[in-house]
Amino acid sequence: MSRIRAAVVAAVASLALVLGGSACTSPEQGTAERSTSEEEVTDESTESPASEEGQKEAEEAPDTELRVGDTFRYVDGLKLTVTRLTEITSFGEFDTRPEADRLAFRVHLRVANDGDTPVDLDGFHFSAVGATTGGDTRFLYVTEGSKEMAGRLAPGRSADFTEEFSIDRSDGREVVVQASRFDGDVNVFAEPPKWTGAIR
Repeated sequence: MSRIRAAVVAAVASLALVLGGSACTSPEQGTAERSTSEEEVTDESTESPASEEGQKEAEEAPDTELRVGDTFRYVDGLKLTVTRLTEITSFGEFDTRPEADRLAFRVHLRVANDGDTPVDLDGFHFSAVGATTGGDTRFLYVTEGSKEMAGRLAPGRSADFTEEFSIDRSDGREVVVQASRFDGDVNVFAEPPKWTGAIR
């Protein structure tokens, strides 16, 4: 995401607060749809007690606490999934390369519009933090292999996008990605969805 776009999103959020909130009256932004992909469970042929316990914890977790691979369905029918987190190893000529002590990574996103009206994707803002020992991330400008989320998504259509960050290598490879959405279709005061996962 460009700095200009991030500033615009922040300004919209501030305006929503000044005006007393969004037009949406729902107390929550949406609900979780937990992944049942085999890639998210143990490699053993039968689930161990530990994996069963982990699945139970996921089912009992708040709708806004997700694992990579899970989907968050907004009240207007828009579905957002953080499909995977990958290390960036290839850069274009004019891309921002991180310092040697920082790990560049890409957040892969899938958006599907199951609603009845087009959705403005410019209302999204993504951030990430370390999930092991804390630590902030920095936005990266990377064109190679990236696709910025922008424009409008028509009903019945889906698309894939990316966000690029870097994190201090000493903070580990586990991160939390948060999706903030600022438009009239969701309650901007409600807790936003967060995905936790490892950079592969």
